[in-house]
Amino acid sequence: QPERIGLIVGASCASSGLLMFFILLGRRLELFEDGLVLAVTAPIGALSSLLFVGANRTSAWFILVADVILTASAFSANGVTDGFANAAARQGTLYSLENYTTVKTVLLCMGRVAAPPVARAMIHSFGWNAYAAMQLAVTICGAGTAFKIFTLMRPSETNALRQRCFGWKEVDN
Repeated sequence: QPERIGLIVGASCASSGLLMFFILLGRRLELFEDGLVLAVTAPIGALSSLLFVGANRTSAWFILVADVILTASAFSANGVTDGFANAAARQGTLYSLENYTTVKTVLLCMGRVAAPPVARAMIHSFGWNAYAAMQLAVTICGAGTAFKIFTLMRPSETNALRQRCFGWKEVDN
């Protein structure tokens, strides 16, 4: 059984990598803009957290599918925000690339240290659905932040996206 588990986890990582490759290919072929990648992948990642609801030891496939989608979405959205940060960085100020990289690294490391014990404690104490709710809340916050960045960085794309998705027109002042 350990070999099978390792193979499944490896396949889920490979699937995430493949999904990220297709997103990157679409960006390189200019099929869609970086801002659109950010505005779409972050909510998709958040929605994949719904697959955790009702999860238990017999529904490992839901967890793996959620992990594949969430990982690919998060890494793709993160890449776009890194690009925006690189473009906005100002050498010699608080907003330098060095400061951004330092803060990002510290926060990522803190999250990687804290997340496993918090997840285990949450599942042990309150069950999978509480963990799913926490995961959903965190990913919704991330999606909201990503969409806010999208609206600030790409106002013309935001108006086009609103018009395509919701039929909203840009209001002239």
